[in-house]
Amino acid sequence: MRITKYILPIAIFSTTQSYANEQVAINIDDQTKLYITTEKSIATIKLKSGKLKKQKSIDMDSEKSIHIEVYKSKNINNKYFSIWHIDDGMGVYKIYRFFIYLSGRKNIVEIKPKCADEFINIKLIKASTIIESSYYNENTISRCFTDIKKATKTANSSFIFYK
Repeated sequence: MRITKYILPIAIFSTTQSYANEQVAINIDDQTKLYITTEKSIATIKLKSGKLKKQKSIDMDSEKSIHIEVYKSKNINNKYFSIWHIDDGMGVYKIYRFFIYLSGRKNIVEIKPKCADEFINIKLIKASTIIESSYYNENTISRCFTDIKKATKTANSSFIFYK
């Protein structure tokens, strides 16, 4: 009887995973469209530009729902977006992966944070050219500022799509 009391709550807890399915279309220009879909913990990015078609799936490695955010900036001509989820621990932080479409390269790159391995709770500042995020430094939460333009210059353009 005692075994049943302990097993039942564990079984109920482990089956409460929920995922949101989202689909976003971004018009880059007259010929170029970007489609982002989420299903479970996978985000699929499709790029269509004339005859050029590219696709890549990204596993967000999370038990929580994943979401898409699209950003606009007057100072950056390129389109950018993020895919995020709530942390798998206590569900307090948003964990982001940040991407930008580079029209000159006709490619998408992932922007990496300047100070840590991942973006946590981002905020765009300075007319959307700086990503402010959080990170932990010896168990103390700190702020990090990543310049999108500088990070784009050093980003590996083959991360998402290959020519």
